[in-house]
Amino acid sequence: MLKVECVVFFAVMSCLEAAKLPSYIIPCSASDPNLNECGRKHAQDALPSVIKGDPKFKLPSLEPLKLPEIKITSGNLRVDLLNVIIKGFDNAQVKDMQIDLKNKHISLTVFIDKANLLSNYEISGNILILPIRGKGRSNITFAGGSYKYDFDYTLKDKHGDKYMIMKNNKLDFKTERSYFYFENLFGGDNQLGEQMNKFLNENWETVEQELGPAITQTMSTIITSSLNGIFDKVPFKDIILQPNPA
Repeated sequence: MLKVECVVFFAVMSCLEAAKLPSYIIPCSASDPNLNECGRKHAQDALPSVIKGDPKFKLPSLEPLKLPEIKITSGNLRVDLLNVIIKGFDNAQVKDMQIDLKNKHISLTVFIDKANLLSNYEISGNILILPIRGKGRSNITFAGGSYKYDFDYTLKDKHGDKYMIMKNNKLDFKTERSYFYFENLFGGDNQLGEQMNKFLNENWETVEQELGPAITQTMSTIITSSLNGIFDKVPFKDIILQPNPA
């Protein structure tokens, strides 16, 4: 059973009054025959501003993204990543967006060439078939990562307008390669530490399956909170422009 605990520094609060969409986010029209491409292009155009963060909409700065900790428990393996710094969002590319207004479903696919996660770590238990323990600095890199974020939504009446309420959000990812380095394994035994790091990188796909879900769960929490920061404040009609009634 995989258990993930994520701690994030920010919270998204509902706003009592409607706000305008940030100037760096350009809405698309529901009647646009190329709605998906419009959404993808405008999401890509907005990305540099989104990465910088926006306190008005509770958007955190993403380059770098700083988190106090990510905790992972899988079987008898326990990993605590502390004082986490994640870099790489500034090279993100929005590859696809699918907006299904009829079924109230949106998906977004982003490619990140290299996502680098630096932290202090504490690890104990077994990974694959080998015992592992240690405490020190760690470096985890996901290369060629494709991240797909899906969510459903409902519309809720508030302040005389309809607002998006997210549900069933999910983040999946695939990488071309992952790299792992944990210093000071086995109490600083250099030979055992080098052998273990070599083993982790030779079996990177399996190790990614052990550690990846916690990291993606953290990212999903951040994405959801960031989107809610906008959806809580901006009416749906200003996010997806509605055609004028006949």
